[in-house]
Amino acid sequence: MAIQNFDEAMKHDRAPFAVMIGGVEYKGYFADIRINRDSVPAGWRVYDMRHDDSGDPCEIKNGYIVVNHYGTFFTRDSLPLKEGDSLYEDGFSYSFL
Repeated sequence: MAIQNFDEAMKHDRAPFAVMIGGVEYKGYFADIRINRDSVPAGWRVYDMRHDDSGDPCEIKNGYIVVNHYGTFFTRDSLPLKEGDSLYEDGFSYSFL
């Protein structure tokens, strides 16, 4: 499981990205690598995403995803997920901006 620090993700691995939950759009960035939560500065939130067997995102989680990790969404917004909670494909949508 490859993990990099937040600063490296901001420099090299960020793509503008948005997640839609309950009609609310949350904008931020996407990295196709895991981000070390200990390196995330105050004011930022980090959420892991899982893909299904066809490679499409099917889950977003407030915590680490180990199996079928799709990427990491990082944003200044808090998603409506408590620590360890997930939303599955029918509860969110996403787009690269």
